[in-house]
Amino acid sequence: MEKNEFSSFRELRENMNRMMSCFIKNVKTPISQQLNLNASQIQVILLLMKYKNQKMSDLTKHTNVVKSSMTNIIDSLEALQLVKRIRNKDDRRIVFVGLTDKGEDLANNLRKAIFHLFEQKLSYISTNERQEFIESINKITFLINKMENIDEK
Repeated sequence: MEKNEFSSFRELRENMNRMMSCFIKNVKTPISQQLNLNASQIQVILLLMKYKNQKMSDLTKHTNVVKSSMTNIIDSLEALQLVKRIRNKDDRRIVFVGLTDKGEDLANNLRKAIFHLFEQKLSYISTNERQEFIESINKITFLINKMENIDEK
């Protein structure tokens, strides 16, 4: 790998870390504090809202969380009556996790809170900058999906 290429990768890594830190600081942390949930719990609730009932193994893949940690996350959400475990009738080893009615309500409120927070943050930049930001995020998403498709082959 050439020195220039290495420098580009390093810059990319630093910018990605900065984006994640900024997202956590400006979105997840305020919402976590408001709802008294941690970032992992919020991530699981949002995933279950989007994909409905999921196997524990699928949740670990989506979140990059190890199975034992995912079990702890689900246990804590179950104790709060936000999720429920659903056993497969044919194979009891397979466990699905889904949102309860209370979890669905929270997920909807969570989505609204995130939207409101983004709306608030984006109001500080011009319409042009906002459009450029959206286009950049779309491009990043496209490239990440492209990389994921290569990894799956």
